[in-house]
Amino acid sequence: MAIPEHDPVDERIFEITHGTNRATFNKEKARGQVNVNHTEDPFGKESSEKVSDGSPEFEVSRFKKKPVVIEAVQLTWGNWNEMCNFLDGIISESNPGRDVATFSDRCGEQGPTYIELTIPTLEGDHVAKHGDWIIKGVKGEFYPCKPDIFEETYEKV
Repeated sequence: MAIPEHDPVDERIFEITHGTNRATFNKEKARGQVNVNHTEDPFGKESSEKVSDGSPEFEVSRFKKKPVVIEAVQLTWGNWNEMCNFLDGIISESNPGRDVATFSDRCGEQGPTYIELTIPTLEGDHVAKHGDWIIKGVKGEFYPCKPDIFEETYEKV
């Protein structure tokens, strides 16, 4: 939130509150310090932290991912038919799987070529490399995920 240069109201400090989150802005400070008073994390522990980055004061909240079951397929030549069925229409003559020499994970396949594919996502096109996981999101959208991030984030159900 930007602080106006010339505020018509003669207040030097104002607060914005939303639920348990509170942000205090002091207009006389050099566009702010960030002060995090305390927050309660998902495990019930209180924590305090102070950060200074030149922006107005605000409270940082912590979040935990909701347990959502997703569908995913790892991109390899070995499961190309499964990938084509999973992506249903994304792979086409204008967007084919491409032979490349690079990969995220060999997945036990020994080149010399690996696969690369462009995945249209809500944020634009992303290139998935051999070994990346292609995830179907909660709204039916697809996006690639690197194998190490996938392993730390998801477990098989």
